Amino acid sequence: MINRVRWARPVLLIASAALTAVFLLGLYGEWFPLGVVGEWTWSRLPKGIGVTPEAVALGVAALLGFAGFSVAGFWVVDRGRPWHRAVWVAGLVPLAVGVGLMLQSAAPAGFGLAKWVFAQHAPGSSGYYTVARSAEMDDWVGFVRRYADWVAGRDVLHIGTHPPGLFVLWRVVLEAYRVGPAAARMVVQIQPEEVRAALRTLGARDPIPLADQAALVSVGWLVLLAAAATGPLVYALARRLDRPRREAWTAAALWPVVPSVLLFQPTSDVAFVLPATAALVCAARGRVVGGFAAGAVLALGMQFSLVFLGVGLVVGLMLAMQSGRSWGERLRAILATGLGFLVLTGLISVVSGASPWAIWWANQRNHARFYVEYPRSWGVWQFANAAEVAVGIGVPLCPWIVLGLWRRPPCRGVLATVAVLAVLQLSGRSLSEVARLWIPFFPGLLLAAAAGLAWTGAGAISLGGLILLQGVQVLALQGAIQVVYSLAEAESGAWHRPVAWPVSGAGGRPSGSDCPGLDAGGRMAGLLDSAKDLVWGVGLGHDQAGPGAEALVAAVIQVTGRDDDHGNPLPLGRGLQPPTQFNPGFVGQHQIEEDQIGRLLADQANGRGGVGGNLGGEAAQGHDASQQVCGLGFVVDDQRGRHL
Repeated sequence: MINRVRWARPVLLIASAALTAVFLLGLYGEWFPLGVVGEWTWSRLPKGIGVTPEAVALGVAALLGFAGFSVAGFWVVDRGRPWHRAVWVAGLVPLAVGVGLMLQSAAPAGFGLAKWVFAQHAPGSSGYYTVARSAEMDDWVGFVRRYADWVAGRDVLHIGTHPPGLFVLWRVVLEAYRVGPAAARMVVQIQPEEVRAALRTLGARDPIPLADQAALVSVGWLVLLAAAATGPLVYALARRLDRPRREAWTAAALWPVVPSVLLFQPTSDVAFVLPATAALVCAARGRVVGGFAAGAVLALGMQFSLVFLGVGLVVGLMLAMQSGRSWGERLRAILATGLGFLVLTGLISVVSGASPWAIWWANQRNHARFYVEYPRSWGVWQFANAAEVAVGIGVPLCPWIVLGLWRRPPCRGVLATVAVLAVLQLSGRSLSEVARLWIPFFPGLLLAAAAGLAWTGAGAISLGGLILLQGVQVLALQGAIQVVYSLAEAESGAWHRPVAWPVSGAGGRPSGSDCPGLDAGGRMAGLLDSAKDLVWGVGLGHDQAGPGAEALVAAVIQVTGRDDDHGNPLPLGRGLQPPTQFNPGFVGQHQIEEDQIGRLLADQANGRGGVGGNLGGEAAQGHDASQQVCGLGFVVDDQRGRHL
């Protein structure tokens, strides 16, 4: 069979490269929207924003090193001794951490590792940290006990649709650092410069306690480590599903360069893939003990997210599709899975004093309201979701996944995954954001890609080439879009207070607001796309020049209530610092000319500090009395109304 399909290997490799090139040309040429216009789209980076060549070079070097390791491992796992295989498979974890750090660092400043801080600190991006540090969780045991009632009145976004596990995790991490300030200080000090710059930037506006700083970066590391540790589990899953060693290695080696896994860090969805894959590994053999363990893992996962309902369905289908076992054996394994789920759920209920069932019901009711408050067009999202999954798993892998789905005999892990995703898609329960929400199901799709490669007889060189193509897509996506703290979230009113927005290279734009009285359905085009309706600025001191990693804005002015005229922010140069001294003017007051701004920015970019002392900006003046101004910020304006 391999001889008959060997011709397909070069054809599919060429197709992978061509599809990737066409996609990236379309992405940068804006040939297509990043979602469904008017309902949900991912945000593009501001025009002119750029990456640092040195950072990209380091990312490429890390990618080449990882590709080389994967090529060598392809041969070792099939020919080496068992302990050799174990070492190489375990080696995927530290290398995945390394390549993940380097690729994320290659993004424009403020959108790379700094997102670990910004995304988790901003209430609209997650909100778990915000709740965990609030007075509501001072008695966090009581908070969990009352959670079913508390969450019933929450939003339809992150907070209202999740069980209390994430809040408890955040609170535990915070408390650990509060009682261990020395550990917190050490954790903060050893972080990459971009991460520490983000902490300093936020702290310039609103001081962040040391324990909170350590918690913000520690949870980011936990997400990265959870994603990296999934690679060996993907290998174990493939082997337990009776796939050959090389095929298992191929799937595991592709995991660290899955675009969604890198772009969506540090969101919790990336971390959920670890317990999700662990549940599949436990159940793959179809034994009673493994089924019980899988059920327990699913019960634990359900304390964090309802996505584990779908993972549980994958587990059930895998057990039902076992070959070589009687229906009685299959049924016993399925019942053992249910028993493991019920036992651990019962224990959690007894210890916490809360009813998980009541919590899940409240979460589900909130989720059901999402499509009432934010309607989605079912038909168009069938195509948009498919495209988003293709980008999320990696455009270069798509031809191989399609081929792997046709392979005979089919892999039951792949079939179960595809069946569940089809149910979610057709039922309308996941319309938009599937590149993030479906990350826990992506290992099953990697099994299909590995099967396609094996079917054509593709070897180590083909694997290395696909890893490089995947990495190129990641680097290109990071330079064009941002998906962790989405501008579209501002339209939902999810942002509870002004948050810092990174400005890097040639420009940047604030990302959210909490405007009292703004209805959730109101247009926020002035906030999202227009520099004329979104006026903001920074205060610069003469002694504030420094590295580009600190080119981050900490004060945001947010103006809403007018239509978008598609203006673009005037680019800011590198070297701008967090505002430390402010001397705001009154509305309509002109304090600095446009040519002065140009000289100032040029001086700042050259590290000369520009103007001595404070730079007072002209405060924003509304175009009409109906405008709603939220937050705090400053504008550098000239007399003709052009905004910086």
